[in-house]
Amino acid sequence: MKNKLGAAYGELGNHKAALENYKYVIDRGPDVSPETYALCMENTGGIYLEQKEYSKALEYLLATYDFDSDKQYNQKALRTLGKIGQTYFELSDYGQALNYYQKAIELIEQGNQTPTSYEIFREVSKVYSILGEYETALEYGRQYSEHLEQFIAQQKEIEELDKKYNIQLLTDRYFDLLAANTEKRETERMAKFGIAGSSVFFLGLLLIVLYRNHRVKREIENQLKSIELLSEV
Repeated sequence: MKNKLGAAYGELGNHKAALENYKYVIDRGPDVSPETYALCMENTGGIYLEQKEYSKALEYLLATYDFDSDKQYNQKALRTLGKIGQTYFELSDYGQALNYYQKAIELIEQGNQTPTSYEIFREVSKVYSILGEYETALEYGRQYSEHLEQFIAQQKEIEELDKKYNIQLLTDRYFDLLAANTEKRETERMAKFGIAGSSVFFLGLLLIVLYRNHRVKREIENQLKSIELLSEV
């Protein structure tokens, strides 16, 4: 809860309260919850970076990176590396900025992407532009564009799969409702028949319902296939 309170205060711009809550977690050490501890360390470094207190930012961020690497929290390490690179960039220490950005790219190439990891390539391109190495800057700019396109394509695929899932879920719920309503109506009608008549009637009704459900379900499945074929993904 202290971590969440810190994040909430951070979003509100109340850095003092955010740091107090993060410090509460940090002071208790990593044994209680290593992942939460790492996150509070990273967020503390991020706040100091935002406040341009670069020495404190690097103190926390470098310690966080070491901790993440030791625990093999690769995605957390990737985020932290991006913030370390940004800190050195703002200090105009471009050699160190490139050093940590390159470590981040190595993690990406190992399959440890985060939702915003493509931004690393843009930052590297900016550094090389400042250094006057324009061809290298263009190459990393191209890689940034490619990774951004991949991210957008993945988001579209997730959205389309979510739509299909929701359609299938609604279809399943429709059949559940149809069966429930049919059962209710026919139970009321069967109460008016004798046991023998009810058995014959129920068998006929069952065959009709199964046939209709099969036909409707086939139609819906065809519609789902059409959606898939027309999808951009």
